[in-house]
Amino acid sequence: TITILQSPAPYVFDTLICDGSTITLHCKGAATYLWQPGKLLTDSTAPNPTTAPTNNTRYIISAFGANACRTYDTVQVNVDQTASPPVLLNTTVKSYSEIDVLFKKSDSSDVRDYELSRSVNGGKFQHIATINNLSNANKTYFYKDKTVTADSSRYAYKVVAFDSCVSNIDTSVFHRPVLL
Repeated sequence: TITILQSPAPYVFDTLICDGSTITLHCKGAATYLWQPGKLLTDSTAPNPTTAPTNNTRYIISAFGANACRTYDTVQVNVDQTASPPVLLNTTVKSYSEIDVLFKKSDSSDVRDYELSRSVNGGKFQHIATINNLSNANKTYFYKDKTVTADSSRYAYKVVAFDSCVSNIDTSVFHRPVLL
């Protein structure tokens, strides 16, 4: 007679983590485990070791069943590096009721959303716009602020970029608008 034994089926996943984060890798269904590269893990023979990679890393899991059958799988852990900040390039008074804001977007392909805030006469910054789903094909973005009275107020603008790690980086520019 021939007996066919089922190989253990590891349970792993591919994932994205934020730079500086730790992650627990998961595997189940086997009697013993061997993760590689082991030097990056808390325990290379545990079913659920933790790691804090600083670069994208592919882990290989060898899972051995009680019947000595072995199976392999991989898990790719991608590390989301900190995005570069957006840069306010200029603000231009177009009329008493419009100030144009031009900013250079973050160079990270992970950043898609930006929040634009404005301070009036040195007061607290107030959110004025959320700009969603910008592609990185264009390096700059132009926003028309048509809710101003440029003849009598001093404005400051701040743009904040958000990435998948919900980290945010902002820049600010202060100016007193003058009609050209």
